[in-house]
Amino acid sequence: MRVSVDLDRCEGHGMCVLAAPEAFDLDDEGLLDYDPAPPEELRAAVQDAVVTCPVAAITLDARPTPGSGRAGSGVPVQAPRWPLVSRK
Repeated sequence: MRVSVDLDRCEGHGMCVLAAPEAFDLDDEGLLDYDPAPPEELRAAVQDAVVTCPVAAITLDARPTPGSGRAGSGVPVQAPRWPLVSRK
């Protein structure tokens, strides 16, 4: 799964952080950091974040991310998370 946030549209309400704190975070300046490829076990929380965003800034591509730990990918299921994306 891939997450994309329109950082020009994001107003920093933080609803995504409440819905999926493992995938979204606001820094001390109120700017959003997020994981563009969160693990599958966060799918429900990320979907909640998409739905609760008051400015519809978050989109979710539900297709599996290459190397996401699916059978035959050669990547362990507990692979390290992608670096967070920041608007800084």
